[in-house]
Amino acid sequence: MRLGVNGLAGSTWPPSALDFGDRFIAAQDTFEYQATLTSIEPDAVRMLAVDAFNGLAEVYGHKSFTAHEIAEMAKF
Repeated sequence: MRLGVNGLAGSTWPPSALDFGDRFIAAQDTFEYQATLTSIEPDAVRMLAVDAFNGLAEVYGHKSFTAHEIAEMAKF
């Protein structure tokens, strides 16, 4: 699987209920993620999604999130 996004320069991480007023600005203009999915088991797919999400979060200076934290952020 390969995915990416361009044009991140100057963009900020969307605020959520878990933020404390911090602004996270993209440190690079592009993000690309590449991985090989070796199983279609839900846990394998979930881990791939978490890895991709955390790669993008890293562009904005965020620490890694757990699958549970990502699911909670998706509710807002």
